[in-house]
Amino acid sequence: MASSSQDATVKDITIIGGGIIGCTTAYYLTRHPAYNPATHKITLLEASASSSAGGRTKDSISDPATLAYPDDHDQVGADTGDGSSSSSGQRKQQQLQQAFNPAHDGIASGASGKAGGLLALWAFPANIVPLSFGLHEDLAREHGGERRWGYRRCWASQVECRARIPASLAAAAAAAAGGGSGSGSGSGQPEEKPDNAAGNTKGLHKDHKKTAAALNRLGVPDDLDWLVASGAGAAGGGGLEAYENMGTPENTAQVHPELFTRSMAALAEEAGVKIITGARVTRINTTSTTGSGSATTNDDALGNSAAASVQNVTYVQSKDATTTTTTQGQGQSQEEEEEKEITLPTTHCIVTAGPWTPTLLPRGPPVSASRAHSVVIKPARPVSAYALFTAITLPAGFPAPTTTTGRNATTKKGEAGRPADEEEQEPSRLKRPAMVEPEIYARPDGTAYACGPTDTDVPLPAVASDVQVDERRCMDIVRQVGGISDELSPSTNTSTTTTAAPAEAKVLAKQACYLPQGGPWIGPVPGLQGVVVAAGHTCWGIQNAPATGKLVSEIVLEGRAKSAKLGGCDPARVM
Repeated sequence: MASSSQDATVKDITIIGGGIIGCTTAYYLTRHPAYNPATHKITLLEASASSSAGGRTKDSISDPATLAYPDDHDQVGADTGDGSSSSSGQRKQQQLQQAFNPAHDGIASGASGKAGGLLALWAFPANIVPLSFGLHEDLAREHGGERRWGYRRCWASQVECRARIPASLAAAAAAAAGGGSGSGSGSGQPEEKPDNAAGNTKGLHKDHKKTAAALNRLGVPDDLDWLVASGAGAAGGGGLEAYENMGTPENTAQVHPELFTRSMAALAEEAGVKIITGARVTRINTTSTTGSGSATTNDDALGNSAAASVQNVTYVQSKDATTTTTTQGQGQSQEEEEEKEITLPTTHCIVTAGPWTPTLLPRGPPVSASRAHSVVIKPARPVSAYALFTAITLPAGFPAPTTTTGRNATTKKGEAGRPADEEEQEPSRLKRPAMVEPEIYARPDGTAYACGPTDTDVPLPAVASDVQVDERRCMDIVRQVGGISDELSPSTNTSTTTTAAPAEAKVLAKQACYLPQGGPWIGPVPGLQGVVVAAGHTCWGIQNAPATGKLVSEIVLEGRAKSAKLGGCDPARVM
């Protein structure tokens, strides 16, 4: 715990970034024993003014409350026969908003709002994972996370599958495969080794595939009944071919990441944090401690051997930005009428800007960005609690995945950010088998999240609201997961043995975000007194956010991290 003299010191703490790292940092600062709202002024700045303006296609559900609970959304405004449907629907929608979407529009506008939300004791890095996994459970218990942000324990598994070709595409598949000579199920010929259809893309959690050989081989659990069994009746065969357990409810869990992030922001606000969205930080200004007192930018300071201390932060506030402070539980919102530049006095600056961190700390620890596409699907029926890491063989004749390299390339470099019109652009067909590895997370709200590989085809935009979605990549994911599961297929039934028309899945969202790669980095920035960085958390940002927030709160309010060793996460190791 900080000393009494430290407690009395006035601290102007500025957090840059309204994703999960920034929001959990704000939360844990207000929960630290040394926190005093009378002397600690905490401001969180988020560049995006809207969570729905970018990163999702126009036909996607953008509100996290209705996206997370589509059944409730479907009932909103239902006709009751007494003319009260409109008002009752509006009231129910308002209740949903208040319960599950409590924070600013703009919070979780990047990867934190479009991630999978998997939590695991087998994640990395090992020095902070156990702390963070336990903190997730503590947060859920204290704040009702099971209902508020979908916290639950689950299973994680690796599966090898062969995608089926829908009966409606069987003729095209046969033509693409050369009339059945060469590759494809039932040809009677040795099957070709599938290509890697991802091209220049990269999977998200594939670091763990190297441990698969050490896992005990298990039979398929009875409740994993939403994958088609091998050889099930569909043109081209297909189905589940191998299963391996990765995680159990003892060491694996999940949350809805957007609701979790927004809830952390709301809880921080209730404790006195001021959140400003539409506030794009342009400079972290420092003052030299050599005696000259001259102001420098953060880049200048990092380039000099002399130490510098943070003085203030400059940001541009957009005309549609919002500012909310909470005083005794009463929120007040103020809309700015025009864009303006504002300088905020700062004694401690915490950079939690994810892939945008290098724009603020260009000579800071290395953080890169890669784009990831994902979809949210409402299954045809409820599916059990599994996170699946798949390896799917696509047969010849299957719609070819969007990629810019390799023999299966379907787009040219530079075209991959252009949304496709599915009615005008029919996907090409594979000439030979190809391998893809989408991940599928069944969620407790009755939806399923699925993500594909990352790409670097489109540069990182200035703000999250400008993220481009390549709809073709989203449709790739939809087709691939639908090829191994009737429950996840929004197309017509692929079975040739069923006469009754089954329920169909619905695609609720097609989205993209940029993942911060290279870290995680957690700790003071060498050469910049008062500046702390927490960024580069890769695909495990949601998992490791609570530990990161707690450690940063200790660094700022106590002078050092105490709950876990920073180890390789310390930026001083690379600067």
